[in-house]
Amino acid sequence: MQKQPSLNAPKYDCENMRTLLWNVEFGKSPLSVSYLHGLVSSRYYDVVCLTESTLDFLAGRGNVLRSIGDYGYDDHSGFHQKISLWSRQPWTEIDFEGDRNLPPGRFLSAVSFGVRFVGVCVPWSKAHVVTGSKSKAMWEDHVTYLKVLKQVLKRYEVAGQPICVLGDFNQAIPATAWNRKVFPVLMETLGEKFQVWTNGIVDENEKPLIDHVATSHNLRFTISEIIESKDPEGNRLSDHSGIIGTLSRMNNC
Repeated sequence: MQKQPSLNAPKYDCENMRTLLWNVEFGKSPLSVSYLHGLVSSRYYDVVCLTESTLDFLAGRGNVLRSIGDYGYDDHSGFHQKISLWSRQPWTEIDFEGDRNLPPGRFLSAVSFGVRFVGVCVPWSKAHVVTGSKSKAMWEDHVTYLKVLKQVLKRYEVAGQPICVLGDFNQAIPATAWNRKVFPVLMETLGEKFQVWTNGIVDENEKPLIDHVATSHNLRFTISEIIESKDPEGNRLSDHSGIIGTLSRMNNC
């Protein structure tokens, strides 16, 4: 991973929000907690979105939101969350559910910096197929989530706030052979009103990202760095690569 010097906190500018997105795989690598702590503490961020997180990540920080609800894998301790959001500014208009028809525990949304952030952890292709409830067909929970999310986003659009959807989409964009069958559902969910800024981005192994940032057209996202799935010494951190970038408004605040 490319090294960067520590950054002093810049003057707050609502047109530029430094953002980190990463699926930390529930901290299966003990190194990932300390690595993320160092990554966040040594640089300036405005918004952090983690998927498949635990209470160890972002511990001790204010303005942390964590998704709620049983996502169906017999984890009732509250230690694991599918989504965690942190902002330098307070959160308002917090929505833990989105819609009662969404597969539970995989959604979290709130407003900060005047932007409606929508944290998602879309079920993977085999969710509850051979593990969990074992009651679903391939891609079934995934497709259900996306179809309901479409209605949630339409509801948010009415409020007129800029919208940033970020998290684990569990699809490559553009599609590969793996997700080509369900890719049209994702595109239908986002429609023409959202732009995917992580389209075509690959990790250090030339593998397409499945963690994405999509925004309404009054926002843009510029990627500055990919967080590799291994640390500089080659130790495994997660099964996902992360993203660092700047979320900006297209017009003045």
